[in-house]
Amino acid sequence: MNDSTQWPKLRVLVTGGTGLLGKSLVGKLLALGARVFVMARKLPGVGQTTRIQYVLGDVADAAHMGDILAETSPDLIFHLAAVSQPGYAMQHPLAAFEVNAVGTWRLLEAVRTSQRTMPVVVASSEAVYREGEPTPFTEESPVAGSSPYAASKLAAEHAVQVYALTYGMPVCGLRTSNLFGPLDPNPNRLIPSIVSSCLEGESPILKSDGTPERDFLFVDDAADGYLAAGCALLQGRLGGQVLNVSSGVAISIRSLTETILALTGHTHLKPIVLGSGASAPSRRCSSSAKALALLRWQPQQSLMQGLEKTIAAFGLAAESTSALRAQLGEL
Repeated sequence: MNDSTQWPKLRVLVTGGTGLLGKSLVGKLLALGARVFVMARKLPGVGQTTRIQYVLGDVADAAHMGDILAETSPDLIFHLAAVSQPGYAMQHPLAAFEVNAVGTWRLLEAVRTSQRTMPVVVASSEAVYREGEPTPFTEESPVAGSSPYAASKLAAEHAVQVYALTYGMPVCGLRTSNLFGPLDPNPNRLIPSIVSSCLEGESPILKSDGTPERDFLFVDDAADGYLAAGCALLQGRLGGQVLNVSSGVAISIRSLTETILALTGHTHLKPIVLGSGASAPSRRCSSSAKALALLRWQPQQSLMQGLEKTIAAFGLAAESTSALRAQLGEL
C-alpha cells in the first residue's frame, strides 16, 4: 500500500493536522520519512523539527491559502480541516458551511491556480447518507444534506467532483465512519466521554436510549486509508471518486458502553440515559468493499483491539495527571 522508497521524497501538507485523525496521519507520514507541513489555526505547544513544520492558516482565508501553497510547495495534500462535530454544526450552521464547504472549494481553487500539480485527499463523512436506507451503505446509496453538517460535507464532495471532472485535478474524497483512538482531544465524542467517565468512577451519560447502532473505526486504520488514497492519486488513479473508509460493523451504543465498562473493570456502574430511541437515527454503518478493491485497504484493528488501546492510553494519561497533581500538592 505504501511504497517506502516514495515517501522520503515527498513534501506533504496536512490541513487540520492537530486533530485526532491528523495526529495519527502525521505520525505515519513521519515514520515513512515524508517532509510534513501541518496547517492549523492555532499552533500546538511543540517545537519545529527538520521533518515537520507547523504553519498558521485558515482554509476560510482564500488569499492566505495561496501563500501557504507557495511556501510549502507540497507534492500531496491531505485536507482534514473541518468543523467535525455535528452538534456544533447544528448550533453554528454558517460556521460549519464556511469551513467544511467553502474552505474546501477555496483550497481546491488555490491548488488549481498554483503552478504545480498537487493531489488532494478530502475528508468527508458517513453522515452524508440518507437516513432509513438499507445498511451497510455503499457509495451508490442515496445521500442527503439532512443536517447542517451533512450538507456541508456534501458540498465539499461536490467540489471534489467538479475539480476532478472539470479541471482534471487529481482529487478524491473519503467518507469515514465514527473515528476513535488514544487521547482523542474532543471530550464530546462518544467513546472518549464514556472512557473518561468510567476511569473516573462515574456513570457514563447516554444522549439516546442506547439502541442506535453505529460504525466505529480505529483512527490508525483510517489514517492508513488516507495514505492508500494519497498513493492512488500520485499514481494517477482515483481522481473524482469518493470512497467509504469504515469498519462495516455496527454496534449499539448500549453494547458499546457495556463493553467499555467491562474493559475498565466498572461493570457496577449503570449508564445514565437522557434520550429516547427516537432522538437519533437507528442504524448507520458503511461498506468499505470498494476501498478494498481499489486501494487494497481494510481495517486491521477490531473494535475490541481499538478500545483496549484507547482505554490504555487514557488510563496512562489519567495516572500521569494524578501523579502531577500529587506532586503539586506537596509543593
